[in-house]
Parts: sequence; structure tokens; C-alpha cells
Amino acid sequence: MRKTWAAVAALVSLGLGLLVAETSRGLEAQLKVAQHKAQVEGDIKGAIEDYKKLAESGDRAIRAKAILGMAQCYQTLGKAEANKLYERVVREFPDQSDVAAEALKRLAVLDRSSTDVGLSVRRIWPDAPGSMMGAPAPDGSYLTFTDADTGDLSVRDLATGAIRRVTANKSADDGDAEDSIPSPDGKQIAYAWFQNGHGDLRVIHLDGSGMRVLYSDPAVRYVELYDWSPDEKNLLVVLQKENHQKNEMALIGVADRSVRVLKTMGLPHADRIRFSPDGHYIAYDTPQAKDSKEKDIFVMSADGSRETALVRHPADDYLLGWADGHHVLFGSDRLGGAMSAWSIRVVDSKPQGAPELVRKDLGPVKPMGPSMTKTGAFYYSIRTGTQEVYTAELDPETGKVVTQPAPAARRFVGGNSRPLWSPNGRQLAYLSHRGEDSDAVITILDLSSGEERFLSPHLPNLLLNSWLPDGQALAATSRPTAVERKLHTIDANTGAVTARAGPAPAKPDAKWRFRVNQKTLFVRDVQSNEGKTLYSLTGDECFCAIQPSPDSTQIAILTNKKIVSILVPGGEARTLVAINSNDPQELAWTAGGYVLFVKKGKDSNELWRVSSAGGAPQKLDIAMPGLTELSVHPDGRRIAFRAGVPKSDVWVMENFLGKGN
Repeated sequence: MRKTWAAVAALVSLGLGLLVAETSRGLEAQLKVAQHKAQVEGDIKGAIEDYKKLAESGDRAIRAKAILGMAQCYQTLGKAEANKLYERVVREFPDQSDVAAEALKRLAVLDRSSTDVGLSVRRIWPDAPGSMMGAPAPDGSYLTFTDADTGDLSVRDLATGAIRRVTANKSADDGDAEDSIPSPDGKQIAYAWFQNGHGDLRVIHLDGSGMRVLYSDPAVRYVELYDWSPDEKNLLVVLQKENHQKNEMALIGVADRSVRVLKTMGLPHADRIRFSPDGHYIAYDTPQAKDSKEKDIFVMSADGSRETALVRHPADDYLLGWADGHHVLFGSDRLGGAMSAWSIRVVDSKPQGAPELVRKDLGPVKPMGPSMTKTGAFYYSIRTGTQEVYTAELDPETGKVVTQPAPAARRFVGGNSRPLWSPNGRQLAYLSHRGEDSDAVITILDLSSGEERFLSPHLPNLLLNSWLPDGQALAATSRPTAVERKLHTIDANTGAVTARAGPAPAKPDAKWRFRVNQKTLFVRDVQSNEGKTLYSLTGDECFCAIQPSPDSTQIAILTNKKIVSILVPGGEARTLVAINSNDPQELAWTAGGYVLFVKKGKDSNELWRVSSAGGAPQKLDIAMPGLTELSVHPDGRRIAFRAGVPKSDVWVMENFLGKGN
């Protein structure tokens, strides 16, 4: 009997242990959701609510992490609650050593900041456009930026928040403003303009009058604008040549449109280039080697005759700007891997002494504007909204969502796109961008083990097109220039890149090949090589996407007006649903003969499906901002897609070099 009760007690104990483990796993999953909201989606308020619930958990480790996460959210919002919550973590959870140590470190930073006389850090524009390729006026009265919908050069009044377009596009097809910088007197704005695969340099008055094109050359792909000279006579630019190998740092005359090349640079070239306040020198940063993420900083005379290495260190050092005529500010991860702000004294373009720490734990900031404004303010943006690859599962019969969308990436989050399921369904490939100016890395996720492998093909403007039928390689496209497109095959195991002359190989059992020529879709029998016209467009209609069904018996066509299904090799074209021209150009087949597509909603993109046999379209229970890039698993049930909209928060730090540094 004692043995029986002992066995029962053991089973009860085991059951309780499994229940505790399962509960712990559930809480960890909820914690990751809150962290994803804060760090990837930029939903700070939503993350705070999730953290508050977890802070009441019976799991002590989860409670400590939740309170720490909540404190970090309040710190991001500039709220005083952050200090109290960090103190609570240190006081109540000394046994959670890693969490308590992080709270103590952040408390030290906050305490130091509170002693800085006059220091002010303010978020002046939440949820600003993602790239924020603009700059503040020298007096801090307005900020330039690019309107995301029309591509117009625009300004935001920093006192009232009012927004006004300076240029007047009728649509985004008219071109896009890129880098923009107000003149030293704030009355003009210089900006780069990109249209039809070609960039030029322009200047316009603040009220939108007097636009002039200062530089335009068909051989130049981009004009990258970096600074005005303090005397307003020249603009400092990099001219990116079409051959993608030769780039020139140059001065463009504002009055006479003259071009004076200061330095010829290869790729990658400088990230940031800035005039000194007196206009005698130019500071810039540049990668230490071709494939290096780490940068060093140099100073050269304004005429390009002399150049000196200012900061050389194994760490990643990037230029922030000139603090004054004798000090250069730069960011560096040399202090424990965290990005901090440093200053180095400069006399006659040469470094004087060792760099000095200015501000610890600066964070992943993107400086805006040439340097400090006349008021001594430092403007910067922090990327908040991101793009991520998600996976979900649908019931092919009802269309109901079986598994809610969840991020696919484990290691690097926030910059993932272009998902593709492998032919056997065991792997998911996608692109991962780890920096705004870096080449994409290919991530291959093993679905069974959860392991991620990373391939670095070092191809500019890389796009993944498809897996090859054997599942051992990927077909990809790169665009080294605005007019040049190169086809590649990338080994999925080694990352080796091979040039490809034509379309990717078809499946061994493929019966048909499809080709679009302007307004006509052709089909060719692979075995007999006989071809025929399958479908023709009329009027102003154009092809947006074509997608054969998995069994190749049908093909779905997306135009700018409708979705059509056609039996292959020839049959009646059936219009399935009308499409608006501003809906995302997405098309995919799921099990049961359904066609997935995306419609643009008020605040989110919505996932829909329609039967290829006809009938009413069905709105599915998945709607997310920026939802696009559909890929369907070979089982016809699981889907992958990209979602998210890049956003930034704009901050200003005043009295950046105040006391206490």
C-alpha cells in the first residue's frame, strides 16, 4: 500500500512539475510578445499594459523582467516612472542578478543625467516617416522630411506640429525628395530628387518658390546630399556613378552650378560628411574595409588637399557632427559594446589627445542635420516601426485562422522581408537587413529545429525570387545600378553566388512556361515547345502579378483592375474580383483552389481569398499594417508574409555638452 501511495504521490508531483513548466513557458511567451511590441513594433503603450499584467505573475523571474521592461518603456517615453521602477527592481529582486544589474546600470545613467545642468531630452515627433532623410532648421523652427504618400519635400513646424508640402507632386510617380537640408539662414532648402532611375540636386525657397536644378547628369545614379558650406556658396555631395564602382565627393556651386571633385571613393563610401563651423575642414566616416561594418573617421581640408585620420580604432566609430570649431563628436561601441557619444579635440585637422566620453549609452540614434544647431541642440531619430516576416496557418475549407501570425525570425528582428518556403516545406528563407545602408543577409530557418543559418552574398539591392526545384539553391536578382539587373543563383548551404543568364529552371514535371510581353500573356508547352497567346489586356490595364496554381492546371492574373483565373493551356477567363489600383500587388494559391490577395484598408492591409471557381470573396481574420509579400507553404495551409511600416521617433537633446560629462 505504501508503494502504491508513493507512486501516486510521484505522479502528482510530476504532474504539478509539468504544469509549472508549462505555465512558465506560457509566461515566457507572453514576455516575448511584450518585448516584441516595445522593441520591434514600437507599440510602447501596448507593451506597458502587457508588462503590467506580467508584473502580477506568481513567477518571480518573470515579474522582475516585466518590471524592468516596463521601466525601459517609460524611459523611452521620457516619464519619471522609469526611475521608481528601476529602484523597485534593485530593491525587491536582488536574487535576479542579471535583471538587477541592468536596472542598476540604467539608474546610474538616469542619475547622471539629472545632474547635468540644463540637459533636456525631448521626443518632438512620434511616429515620423520611417527614413527621416531630413534635417532641422539652424534655429530649430522647422524640420524637413519626405512625404511618404506623394514623395514631396515637406516641412514640419516644430512649435505647432503643422505640416506643409514645399514641392507639389500630383502623385508619387512624379519623383521623390530624398536627402534635404535647410540653408544656414533657413530661407532655402537643398534636396536630392530621384525620378525615373536618376537623381539630381535641387534648391528651393522655404515657401516653395524659385526651384532650381543645380546638378543633373545621366551617368549619376544618385546625388547624396550631406551639407551646406557655412557661407552658403556650396553644397557638399557624393555623386554615385552608374557603374556603382566610382563615387565622387564633390562641391556643387549654389550660384554657378560648378562642380569641384574633392575625393574619388570606392564602395562602400562615406556614411556621413560634415563641414566644420568655419568651413575650413570636412569630417567624414568610412568603413574600415569593403565588407566591414566598423568605420573610422577622417578630417580633410575643404579644398581636398590634406587629409588626416582622426579616429582609428577596431570599434565601430561613426560621425555625429562638429560640436564646435575644435571638437568632433562621434558615436562608438568601444565601451562594452554599447553605442556611446565621444568627443575629440581637433587643431588644424589633427587629433589632439585621446577621445573623451561625452554621453554613455546613447543608443542606436541616427543624427539629423549637419551638426549642432545654432541653439546647441542635437536632433536625432530612433527607428521604431519595423518590417518583419510572420507565419500563420489557415483552415483551407473555412478560411479561419488556425494559428495566429507570429514572427519567424529568432536572432535578428525588425528588418526581415521576402519570405519563401522551400519546395519540401522544411525551410523558410527570407532577407534580413541589419542596417539602413547594409547589403541584405539571407536567413534560412529550419522549421523542425528552429535553427537559423545566415548567408552573406554581398549583392546590392538583393531580391529573392524563388527556390530552385531541388531545394539546394535560390534564384535571386540584384540591381547594382538603377538601370542594370543581374540574375544569380545562390547556394542555400554555402552562400556561393553564380551568375545566371535566364529564368530559373522549372520543376522537372513542369508542363508550361509563361511569359508576359507588355499587354499579352503567352504560354509555351515545355515538351513540344509550342506557344500560344493565353490572355490579352485592353485599354489602360496592366499586369501586376501572375501565379500558376500548384498543379499548373490554372493561372491567376492580377491586373491594376481585377483578378482573373484561366484554365491552362487555354480556357475561358473568369473575373474573380475587382481590385483598386492602390491595393498591394499580391497573389498566391492556397489549398482548395483558393487565391489569396491583399486589399488596402483604412489603417491596415487586409488578407482576402476568393475561389478560382468564382463566388464572393472572403475577408480573412488577418489584417496588419504593411501586410504584403505572400508565400504559401507546399501544404497549402501555412502562409508567410511581411508586415510592418517603418517609422521613427524624432528627439532633440539640448545642452548636449553640459556639465556632468
